[in-house]
Amino acid sequence: MKVGLVVVLYNFKESFFENLELLKKYADFIVLVDNSSVSSNNLFEKYVDNSLVYIPLYGNLGIATALNKGMEECINKHCDWVLNLDQDSTFYNNIIEVYRKYIENNTCTNVIGLCPQYFTYQNDPSLNESSIKVKETIQSGTL
Repeated sequence: MKVGLVVVLYNFKESFFENLELLKKYADFIVLVDNSSVSSNNLFEKYVDNSLVYIPLYGNLGIATALNKGMEECINKHCDWVLNLDQDSTFYNNIIEVYRKYIENNTCTNVIGLCPQYFTYQNDPSLNESSIKVKETIQSGTL
């Protein structure tokens, strides 16, 4: 099972590169779609290879356009599933491996997406490894 990762960027900070190093360890293929008005090609040159693509949009075309561009790229690379992240999102475990195990051990023909347990200032960060059905989720972290 090949998992792609789409990260939407917008006026990102240097700290994103630390997160990118982590993400590269877990995803099979990464697409960075940049909604910033200025291309950062020079900053990503050393990362771009067969497993990472950088797409500058040269302006804020919105998250939907950026996600669609990233999804198209993942489809072209034959990814079976795609994880969406915002530039400031990260995970505390290998969520891609958690998702893989879930997909391998469950019938997912009627599943629209898988989403993680979110840790924010509004909730208790105690990890719950069970799964439940939900009616809504946020985009970031959803496979």
